[in-house]
Amino acid sequence: MTIRPISHIDIDRTYALAFGTPELRVSSSFGFMDSDEFRAALLDSSSVSLCAADEGSVIGFIHASTRDLDLALEKHWACIVYLAVSPDFRHRGYARQLLAACLQELRRRGITHVYGWARAGGPIIPFLSAGGFSVGHEYVWMDAAL
Repeated sequence: MTIRPISHIDIDRTYALAFGTPELRVSSSFGFMDSDEFRAALLDSSSVSLCAADEGSVIGFIHASTRDLDLALEKHWACIVYLAVSPDFRHRGYARQLLAACLQELRRRGITHVYGWARAGGPIIPFLSAGGFSVGHEYVWMDAAL
């Protein structure tokens, strides 16, 4: 298994993994985001998008947004938007390796703080807590189609 930046050739496989991961559903009324929006986010050069690949297959990925790096701010924040590992490859340390590689790249780019969103009761909360994250605020997601 190798961890590397996501490229154009990984997008379809990464999208299939994301689309099939229940924890990444946008909301109870909408599935995962559209593929073109996903592609734009993952290939945005201001973001950190890494995949875990095994024999050419994408088995996991992480995506963090770093939109405020160009601003003259004391603290530079990144948001971990997605972290997913295929169910067949979970509990092997791949998510931990993806997170560590992402945090290393964020530090290299000058990010000083990181946060993420997590579904209440989801398995990501204990995972991130074990990695040094603290529970911040709790929110209720609300959405509507226009």
